Amino acid sequence: MAVWKIIGIGCGVVVALGVAVTVAALVFVPRLFDFAQKKLAEEQERQAIAAAWDAPDRGAAPAQVFPLMVKGYRLDRADDRADVPELNLDVKGAHAVYSAGASRVEVFAYPVSKLEAEALMARAERAYEQDGERGVREFTSVDIEDSYGRVYLSAPGLGQSHLWFTKGWLLVFRTPDAEDREAFVREFLRTPRRQGGV
Repeated sequence: MAVWKIIGIGCGVVVALGVAVTVAALVFVPRLFDFAQKKLAEEQERQAIAAAWDAPDRGAAPAQVFPLMVKGYRLDRADDRADVPELNLDVKGAHAVYSAGASRVEVFAYPVSKLEAEALMARAERAYEQDGERGVREFTSVDIEDSYGRVYLSAPGLGQSHLWFTKGWLLVFRTPDAEDREAFVREFLRTPRRQGGV
C-alpha cells in the first residue's frame, strides 16, 4: 500500500508540474512574443527615422548642421569643438548645445565612414564599460548594417549617450539627465535643419 501511495504522490507531482509548465507557457510565451514584436517595431521605426533624416553636406559649417529648435529645446550654440574625452572621441566634427529649462543635451556630429563609426562606437562602449565600478544601468548595442547603427549607453558617472550612425554621419547625443532622451534624438532627426548661419 505504501508503494502505491508513493507512486500516486509522484504521479500527482508530475501532473501538477506539467500543468504549471503548460499554464506558464500559455501565459508567458504570448507576452514574450508581444515584447519581441514591440522591440522589432521600435527598431524598424528608428531605422525609418534615420533613413528619412536630411543629412547635411560633409563639409557643412556647424551652424548648418543643427536645427534651431528640437522638441522644446533651444539651440544655445553651435561650434566645431567636437572632442568628447569621456568617450575617447577625438575626431573632427560639429558640436551643439540645446537647453530646455534645467535640461541640457549636447549633440556631436561627425562625418565618418561606416568603419570609422564602428570604431568610434566601440570606443564609447569601452568608456562605459570602464565606468562599471559605478554601475552601467543599460547597455544596448545594434550592429551597423548598411548605413544605420545605434548604441544607447547609460551610467551614473557618464550620464546617457545615444549614438546613431546614418547617411555618413555619426551623431552623438549626450546628457546628464536621468530621464531617457531618445524622444529628443528622434525629433532631432525629424526636424529640418536651418540652411544658413545663426
